[in-house]
Amino acid sequence: MEDEAGIDNKIVAVPSEKVDPRFGEIKKTEDLDEHLKKEIETFFADYKKLEKEKYKFVKIKGWGGIDKAKEIIKKAVEKYAGKDK
Repeated sequence: MEDEAGIDNKIVAVPSEKVDPRFGEIKKTEDLDEHLKKEIETFFADYKKLEKEKYKFVKIKGWGGIDKAKEIIKKAVEKYAGKDK
C-alpha cells in the first residue's frame, strides 16, 4: 500500500490451525479466497479515507508472500532495536 507518506506495508496473519481450524489450509496469500483479499484491500483503502485531510490517495500495490512479510518484519525489528529507549 502507498499513500502520501510513502510505502505503508501491511502484514496479514491468520491463527494457527490449533487455535482456529478454519484457517488450517491457509499457508500463503495465494490460499486466501479472492473475495476475502478484495475485502482486505477495501478495508485498508477505506480506513484512510476517515482522515481526508491527511491522505489524498491510497494505492494498493499488490500482495507479497511469506518471504516479503519476513523481510518487512525483520527490517521493522532492526529499526526498532536501533532507536533510543
